[in-house]
Amino acid sequence: MEDSNNRKKTSEEYKKRGQQFIEKLHYTKAGEAFKKAIAIEPFCFTSHLSLGICLKKTGWYKEATEEFKQALNIDPTNACAHENLAIVLFLQQNFKESEIEHKKAIQLDINYAYAYMNLGILYKTLGKDDEALKMFQKAVFLDPDSPKTFYHLGLHLEKLNIHELAEENYQKSISLDDNYLPVRKSYQNLLIKMGKPLESEQEYLYYINARSKKVIKKK
Repeated sequence: MEDSNNRKKTSEEYKKRGQQFIEKLHYTKAGEAFKKAIAIEPFCFTSHLSLGICLKKTGWYKEATEEFKQALNIDPTNACAHENLAIVLFLQQNFKESEIEHKKAIQLDINYAYAYMNLGILYKTLGKDDEALKMFQKAVFLDPDSPKTFYHLGLHLEKLNIHELAEENYQKSISLDDNYLPVRKSYQNLLIKMGKPLESEQEYLYYINARSKKVIKKK
């Protein structure tokens, strides 16, 4: 019993260390810690899910897929695990299985805004523009405080040449996080399309300044 308690304590220490590395964006080191935790507790849902996320972040999509599947073998009702599995399947261009997993995540959590957003990205990739638009609108409705949801809705509206509404969504994304770089770059390009060169130049200068600050902060 004492040995079992010691192993449990050691596993918890590895998981705690892994989480600390994730918070510092050190995903490789975090993954190593979660692997050690799994060696002690092979049926720990949290460790498999966390290792999968670390592998996803470092580009090991096939390995991440296996970890998310391991996590779902332990708890098949976890929406987060289904959604992460859907993402790595998408990144491997396994669109059919990705769609299935997105829908499972939504079925388990009907208010999962990012699952709708990511399903929208999948539909957009497949050229299903109407379905994509519905997913992006649903994501914005569910999470009106996320710059990402407005950004992706804006991107899709721009693709559909609905520039005024795209501009509104980009502006809303910026109002939520004025240092969110992807929307700054897209907004600058949209302003050029809309024949607003002065506004585009201002946006470009803001983008360059914000990107420089981000690089300095990383260092």
